[in-house]
Amino acid sequence: FDEAVTTVIASAPAWVRASRLDLLRELVALVEPHAHERAGWIAFWKGMALTHYDETGTRIALEAAYQAHLRCGDTIGQLLAASAIADAMTAGWRSFKDMEQWSAVLSALYRPDLEFPDAGLELIAVTGILAAAIIYAGPSPHVAHAALRGLALLDADTDINQRLAMVTLLIYYFDNFGPGERQVEAINVGKLLLKTPGITDYRRALWYYWLACYHLQTMDVQGHGATALKQAGECIDSASEIAIGHQFAGVLFGRDSLHADILMRNGDFAGAEKKLVQAEQWLSPIRPTDTMQCHFKKTQLALRRHDLPAALASIKRVIESAEQSHMPERPISSYRWTEAIVHVKMQNFSLAYAPAHRAIESASPAHVHLCHLALAGYEAMEALHHHLPTRIEKLTRFFQRLREQQTVQVFTMLPRELAQLAAAALSEKIETDFVKTLIRQRQLTPPLSISSLASLSSNWPYPLRIHALGAFYVERHGERFTITGKVQKKPMELLKLMAAEGAAAFSGVPADKIIDELWPDAAIENPKANFDITVHRLRKLLDIDNAVLFNDGNLSFNREIVWCDTAAFEALTGIDNTSSIAGPLTMPDREMVALYRGPLLAGETDFSWLISPRERYAAKFIGAISRTASQLRQRGDEQSSRAALALYEHGLLQDGLVESFYSGAIEICLELRQTSEALRIYRRCEQLFSLVLGIKPSNKMQALREQITHQSA
Repeated sequence: FDEAVTTVIASAPAWVRASRLDLLRELVALVEPHAHERAGWIAFWKGMALTHYDETGTRIALEAAYQAHLRCGDTIGQLLAASAIADAMTAGWRSFKDMEQWSAVLSALYRPDLEFPDAGLELIAVTGILAAAIIYAGPSPHVAHAALRGLALLDADTDINQRLAMVTLLIYYFDNFGPGERQVEAINVGKLLLKTPGITDYRRALWYYWLACYHLQTMDVQGHGATALKQAGECIDSASEIAIGHQFAGVLFGRDSLHADILMRNGDFAGAEKKLVQAEQWLSPIRPTDTMQCHFKKTQLALRRHDLPAALASIKRVIESAEQSHMPERPISSYRWTEAIVHVKMQNFSLAYAPAHRAIESASPAHVHLCHLALAGYEAMEALHHHLPTRIEKLTRFFQRLREQQTVQVFTMLPRELAQLAAAALSEKIETDFVKTLIRQRQLTPPLSISSLASLSSNWPYPLRIHALGAFYVERHGERFTITGKVQKKPMELLKLMAAEGAAAFSGVPADKIIDELWPDAAIENPKANFDITVHRLRKLLDIDNAVLFNDGNLSFNREIVWCDTAAFEALTGIDNTSSIAGPLTMPDREMVALYRGPLLAGETDFSWLISPRERYAAKFIGAISRTASQLRQRGDEQSSRAALALYEHGLLQDGLVESFYSGAIEICLELRQTSEALRIYRRCEQLFSLVLGIKPSNKMQALREQITHQSA
């Protein structure tokens, strides 16, 4: 029996490399009663042979191995048993309470100068060390050395399943502790290892699952978008195909959980909810992390649905469960950060900072800087929300730091809030170029309140911008839209008609109204078919998905993608411009003045439907200029009077036949004792009225002329 024990211990690494764990289990069972002083090594190989087959048996055997090696003073044996326990714990046991103990054991035992009997045993040791470091211990010089040794041992002739396990750990070690380029190196090695014979179905399924997690993470952190989403979906399908045949509950839970994640990202909240219900059937008491992860996904779903009370209750339940299971602070940090996000969305900023700071204390080094960036964003949001004096300073610091670190992947769960910060930055001309880049790369949708439209109208980088006040032109992705080749006239006329509708173009214009305007000839057969063809051609011409929508018989622009000056102008002329703030013009005033470049679709004369909307916008412009100039004059200071004069002069440039603009400008010139300027304005009015209208100025203007003469004298 002594010889048999010796043979089993000596041959075990080869059987593990050959994936003959079933044979190893049988042989260990035969010699176990006769192991005696070598009981530690037999128990160790028993635990290794039971891995992935009997989680309880694995733990019992490995703990017995550690105790036997401890009694014998075998450092290598203790280290290997503790490492195997730490590695197995990552698959999930009822409590993390013991992880602290085994992490401390590993930290005390591992030294870079240790000599292992063979590469396979060293690989087992460093695998456990990294598992403990990722979950509990954190970075240290010895852990960094273990990571590099693990990377080097991937080329050694060792157990292929152990090597694949090491690759998985390295991916997440380098993600948390850096350097990031090593992460890609590890993934490429893993893809090569996957082609090697001898990989167990469990290890193969687990690899695909963790690779799917990696792809989704790169989507969040690095913004790889659709490509990462597609790669994640392919990995989930591969893991599922393997796991179904063997009923690998942990992998099947991960499959349904990740499917729910992808559905959430695509906006299918109902589908995501169904997937989470399916995921619950795979939960097990020996995998408490799965239960927490399930509730965490429910928190994210509630966040995306903007059901904030449900999200807050859910994330508090997750944190409570994590603490009860003695989960280390490092993995809990992501839950605490999510609690902070919920408070921010609820605008309870004072409640957000405590969990945020606590999360930062235990976050991985690679992610700490992102946490600090987000925290700076929270402070800027609070300052904006409460209109604090420090709001511009905090907003500037936030976007400066983003630009300096060349990252746009912040606020991944707070896109609306990031859009609000971006809108405020553009309004204040803070880091304008970078903010526009961030908006495009993150595909942020603009805040939709009328008050924000004033600051967005000329700055927000909409994919499609339509200018119809004055000469008509279109910008696509920031470039003037040039039509090449033969283009049908009707699609462009339809676009101009929609632009003429202003704000109504975003709420929806009835198809029947459009048909009556574009095809007024009652003799035309099937005008609805003409409408459908024209809409199709317009969408093809614009070449921007979902820019033009058709729902419930109404055609509309997508307000998240399209900006139109007529709609912005209508919104601005509807704002009460009265302001107690000292200064020449409020923001809505300046935007309104800048938007009206001339009559609607200036130069167009072929459209019968154009007369009424052109007059409507002209009347709005005249009313807005008159109202705003009057408000400025009422302030009584010279600066405001000169601003009102400039406003009247701008109005005359756009429409030189508005007598109230002339009279208002002359009155201000007389108040400022600019007699010659007043006379110049009067003569311009007199000449234009005579040449264009064939009439003389009104009695009011004649009276002003006498005042000019009197003041001049």
